[in-house]
Amino acid sequence: MEYIINSSQNKIIKYVKSLHIRKNRDELCVYIAEGIKICYEALRNSEPIKLAVFNEDYIENQELCDLMNELKAIDVDFYIVNHKLFRDISEMETPQGVILVINKKDYTKLISYDKEKMNIIILDGIKDPGNLGTIIRTADAFNVDAILLSKGCVDLYNSKTIRSTMGSIFHIPIIDNLQLSELLQQIKASGFKLIGADPHADLDISSIERQDKTAIIVGSESHGISETSKNFMDIAFKIPMPGKAESLNASVAASLAMYELFLKK
Repeated sequence: MEYIINSSQNKIIKYVKSLHIRKNRDELCVYIAEGIKICYEALRNSEPIKLAVFNEDYIENQELCDLMNELKAIDVDFYIVNHKLFRDISEMETPQGVILVINKKDYTKLISYDKEKMNIIILDGIKDPGNLGTIIRTADAFNVDAILLSKGCVDLYNSKTIRSTMGSIFHIPIIDNLQLSELLQQIKASGFKLIGADPHADLDISSIERQDKTAIIVGSESHGISETSKNFMDIAFKIPMPGKAESLNASVAASLAMYELFLKK
């Protein structure tokens, strides 16, 4: 159904604005996807879309018109709002005219760690939404089986994280808010080799032999891998840096590790 909204007091406007706050997203088990590309990706991947909001000038943009028609075909309710209201509920500096509210997926019971061959990423305290989004996008590119986030990581459904994944968040199973010690114990018991970067390690990443079941641990931007992770880790490696930089960005280090351990070998 199509609805037109002209009031800032409308319940849909208030509802969408409330989802800018993590607590509300968590309680309602929904999140926002904003922008033409990300919304198309959600649609193509059959994400459970709850509703859509369009800027009133959507008619001037063929991509937005096509998107609306596809949403109509699957009976998604959509709301048309004026420029001022749309900018008020948008989290983008330059709004693109479409916002989707999507129900979160629960992969907890859908991921099995019993396969003979698996590659997964464990994120230990990642704080930057851009880093998280880039890691998800890279993991998607390298066909990683799952991404697991410890408690204390940045919100998976932060708007900046969602946008920086460029749609990859819809392509790969991700579970967040996990108790790190319990997670690592479970992964280790499932036959994975736990591998992580340590600038003081003796082993060069290129020297690590390929494993059938590998879990790469990515530590926080400021503190690296936690002591909890180190206690479970099987292999510590270093990434050679012959230049003058002292360290690598967390998402860059994760990308290099995925290439070396999941693809190159």
